[in-house]
Amino acid sequence: MTLKNLVWSDPLARNTPFNFSCTFSIKNPWIAWRPGKEKAFLPLSSTRWPGLLERWILGRASLTERRYPLKTGYVFATKWIENLQFEDPWAKIRLPSMPNADNQVFTAETSFGLMKNHLKISRYSALKKTEVLPDEYRLLTRLQHDLKYGAFLPVIISKEK
Repeated sequence: MTLKNLVWSDPLARNTPFNFSCTFSIKNPWIAWRPGKEKAFLPLSSTRWPGLLERWILGRASLTERRYPLKTGYVFATKWIENLQFEDPWAKIRLPSMPNADNQVFTAETSFGLMKNHLKISRYSALKKTEVLPDEYRLLTRLQHDLKYGAFLPVIISKEK
């Protein structure tokens, strides 16, 4: 992997959102799929833990059920945009069906945009409450499950129609 253009904003400036961006290239991102007919890869935006806050807060949801509220202390939103440029054109592309959710505790959405040799993946997640009640806790454990599931869903590219 070659990393270029690494830029981030001041993480201590609390009056503006923290921004991080970089450009990189990966020589061979493909995973084993139908050799000669199809290629597949796992987008970075599909990682199970997309950000530090998600990892910290969802990592605290380790019980199967709760009797007392889970106090997170934070509300936050993360927007992840992954722009992929492909050297070779594709004839057909199959995008994963990512589980999206919007409820009283959080929002988790993934969308895809296709153009010639270019794929844009947008992922947005937001924790809406600083305290998750016991009857809402199952929503967090469901989100954990969905993130684990989504981390194994590849984008599949075929040269044949």
